[in-house]
Amino acid sequence: MEITIVGASGNIARLLHPKLIEKGHTVRGIIRKEEQKSEMKEIGVTPVLCDIEKEIDISEAVGNVDAVVFAAGAGQGSGKERKWTVDRDGASS
Repeated sequence: MEITIVGASGNIARLLHPKLIEKGHTVRGIIRKEEQKSEMKEIGVTPVLCDIEKEIDISEAVGNVDAVVFAAGAGQGSGKERKWTVDRDGASS
């Protein structure tokens, strides 16, 4: 399967990538920072640059895949506003 992971540089996604790749899946990873691309490539994930907080429609970044995993999260220490823009709005894009 071809799978896109939203929030590919996060802790949960980092645990998931190797499991999916080991099972023979192709993994695309949505990241928001250019500097995260090389790390994704090193672990076998195709990086896709897209900031889910700024994009209204992320369907192009997600691509035509078999499955999507939403693993993005605002993270500890982020304010209430980021919880809405990442955790809620990002998941509904």
